Amino acid sequence: MNWLRCIEFSHTVTLGVDGGLAQDHGGISSDDALWGRVQETLQTSKQISDLIWGLNPDPKIKSIGIPHSLREQIWPRLLGALTKKRSSSENNTPVTYAELVRLTSESDSLSASQIEKDLLRTLIKNACFSFRDATGVARLRRILLSLSYLYVDIGYCQGMGVIAATLLLFMEEEIAFWCMCCIIEDLLPASYFSSSNLLGVHADQRVLNELLRKTLPALSDHLVTHDIDLALITLPWFLTLFASSVDARVLVRLWDLIFLEGSTMLFKISLTLLKQHELPLLSTQNSADLFNLLTNIPANITNVQQLIIDIHEFEEEAGECLEISSLSMLRRHHLAQLMSNENLLLSGDTTRSIPKQYLSKRQIKNENMGFFSQLFHGALGSAPETSNVVSSPAVDPKMKNVKQTEILVELRMTLLKIIRHFRSLDNQYENVETQPNFSDESHDQDLEEYIKVAENRRLRAKALTDFERKEKDELGFRKNDIITIINQKDDQCWFGEYNGLRGYFPASFVQMLDERSKNYSTAGDDSIYEQISLLVRG
Repeated sequence: MNWLRCIEFSHTVTLGVDGGLAQDHGGISSDDALWGRVQETLQTSKQISDLIWGLNPDPKIKSIGIPHSLREQIWPRLLGALTKKRSSSENNTPVTYAELVRLTSESDSLSASQIEKDLLRTLIKNACFSFRDATGVARLRRILLSLSYLYVDIGYCQGMGVIAATLLLFMEEEIAFWCMCCIIEDLLPASYFSSSNLLGVHADQRVLNELLRKTLPALSDHLVTHDIDLALITLPWFLTLFASSVDARVLVRLWDLIFLEGSTMLFKISLTLLKQHELPLLSTQNSADLFNLLTNIPANITNVQQLIIDIHEFEEEAGECLEISSLSMLRRHHLAQLMSNENLLLSGDTTRSIPKQYLSKRQIKNENMGFFSQLFHGALGSAPETSNVVSSPAVDPKMKNVKQTEILVELRMTLLKIIRHFRSLDNQYENVETQPNFSDESHDQDLEEYIKVAENRRLRAKALTDFERKEKDELGFRKNDIITIINQKDDQCWFGEYNGLRGYFPASFVQMLDERSKNYSTAGDDSIYEQISLLVRG
């Protein structure tokens, strides 16, 4: 009743209830009348959040998350699936589920072959997916084929099947498809289900390890001591949103939170589970037993409400490190590191190797268009469309301005962090102004400053390694020391000055600094201070 009252009076398009309905249902509309008036997307409110978390201190208000009978209606609205379905059909190049099913009905692609192999391995213990003619198998096949066809950068990933099959247990096939679209495009990073490398989910495992070091350092050290790779255990948790790891009664409560709060909830759930089992894990000294204990953690959840209470408490204890902004920065950092480690940034085939922030989707030709319209439309738009939504409704100018303002605010905050970084590490920037100066006088000084730096420019180099002075005419230095170059006539041996001493040194032991119109500072060198690259990348 609490849920229905909240939906009725806070999230309906039109206010008021028909008198007869109000009398028959105690002030609440019948199901059909109610859901026909509920907003397509449920805006997160304190009331909705409190009901989903089930942490209301008032004993009269009892809540155990979303009522099971309402998840079919509430989950799609939390994800935005109904809005995505409507906007896609109203787009200039409409995308409908029926059209995707028609286009993939006789697919013989590599993805189709893999999907066929996995259909009976998705939810083995569920009767709806346990044999070839089971009621859920054909529906799951159609959804997965449509997803693999629509998202050309992703294709098919096994994790998608487990999530889609679980959604089919709660809702109709088409709504489950649009929920999957929202999960792929909006809930999770764009590279999560990439069939080639799964970079997004691997980056999240690195983020989880870093968060573990910050929040549970003793457990983190214990796992390192026993050479336990946590990603081997937790990667399936993230890839299937826990659907492959926990009991169904636990899963629905976790999905309530994930669909409400977003993918950052994956980290909070995982860390809370590890904290709940911290003492038995720390007391286990056998590596094999430790690995097995970690593997069995999700299956041993018996009190899901206590888990949710612990998640809430852990979130408050952890503070800033679990905030969305911090997690987003860590995700970008570790994704960039993975790409760098695998040389993906230098790969010739950048369209395949570099994970995009926006997904490429296949354009669906409109058969109702005339011949010449299709001809010119194909010539101008034959390449896959790049977007993070299946279809983009008209952009509201006000929302566009809000987004631009948010970007500018984030940019300013980043610049202030960079300024503080230089101030704390380099004395020459101690008195630098944080407020921009747009006056004509300031612009006039730019040329003078450039000329001043150019006239006083010295050839300087940074030491790449230590060089010990053994002869009187040699110049010794340590790694990262800055050496003034006096003579470069010999390609192999240069002459320079450091700390008032002059001498020769191997040219290959140093790297020239680019100080055109600017002076070098160690505070801006990411090989010395790694945090500067994090600040610049955001």
